[in-house]
Amino acid sequence: MTRRESTTTITIALAAQRVGLSHRAVRRYIQRGFVNEALTEGDLAELRRVRRLTDLGVNPDGVEIILRMRCQIQELQAQVERLEAQVLPMARGLTEDKAVDIVVEGLLR
Repeated sequence: MTRRESTTTITIALAAQRVGLSHRAVRRYIQRGFVNEALTEGDLAELRRVRRLTDLGVNPDGVEIILRMRCQIQELQAQVERLEAQVLPMARGLTEDKAVDIVVEGLLR
């Protein structure tokens, strides 16, 4: 997706058509905060997730919890990647015994 596609605003009517929802459903999901009022391509992907979850029988409160947890997981994955990028270069020069000592020392603090 290009930068322009991610910032281009999409109308509710077009969004509803592209994700297979009614206009009313799109408005309801905007009101619940599942997507932004200024709909973008990213919001369409989120609306598709919401549609799939509701098709599976998940109620709106459950959808909200699932979307929030998904966001938290993505943030944690990004944090792990940042930490790995910091730690791996340092760890390459260590022997296995020294690495274990450092881990144990960190756990004891």
